[in-house]
Amino acid sequence: MKTKLFLFLLIISLNLNICGANKKRKPQYRTISTTERSMTRSSLIPSCLIEETNNNSILLTFQFSLNNTDIIIKDCNGNNIDSEQGTFIYYGKTVSIENTDSYPYFIEITSPTIDILGKIILEE
Repeated sequence: MKTKLFLFLLIISLNLNICGANKKRKPQYRTISTTERSMTRSSLIPSCLIEETNNNSILLTFQFSLNNTDIIIKDCNGNNIDSEQGTFIYYGKTVSIENTDSYPYFIEITSPTIDILGKIILEE
């Protein structure tokens, strides 16, 4: 009796495996989000030397180089203080900011290679 039950269960389990193997699987679709600009690794380490001058202005000295960049400097209210379009940033390039009354300042540097956002705060 036990052997008949065992053989019966064995035949049923084999039939289920065979039926399951014949069933076609639906392909799984995945959506991949893409951006317009390709992301590449860069060995660029952006750094700036910031100095306050005697005539109430800030002097930014760039310590890296980038081609075809847009530099936008804004004050704390979002007003554009200085902007340079399509410039070449080289090691030692300086940009001065007048009227240092409204800290913090925001710097946006946009180039085909990298986008940089920075903030200048007042240290006491």
